[in-house]
Amino acid sequence: MYKRAICTLIRRYGRECVVVPSGGDKKIKVKALLNPLLYKNKLYIGGGYMPDGFFDGGHYLYVGLPDVRLDNLPIGSVIFCSGSKYVIKRGEQYFLGGSPIYTWAVLQLAERDDDNGKST
Repeated sequence: MYKRAICTLIRRYGRECVVVPSGGDKKIKVKALLNPLLYKNKLYIGGGYMPDGFFDGGHYLYVGLPDVRLDNLPIGSVIFCSGSKYVIKRGEQYFLGGSPIYTWAVLQLAERDDDNGKST
């Protein structure tokens, strides 16, 4: 019940992204929710102090379907989404009752496309 509801939300509201494993030419199309990590979340990834409510724009939370295992990808794998490139820093699956419900990951912004197709 929960898995179906969460997967429906990801499919309906997620952004189109492409996962590219390091050292390979295989591309995996996925739908995922990406949100910036705020200060309180960054305590777990070695981030510096920022006032409450602010973020540095460098780290994001990925929530995607459980069948795409970001935790099994080689170090240096990347995700392209909405004109930006992200490096996968850590990924895991969230389980409920022994069944994977979704995959989550911490992403670090590598490149942003801010100016009509020109990467910075």
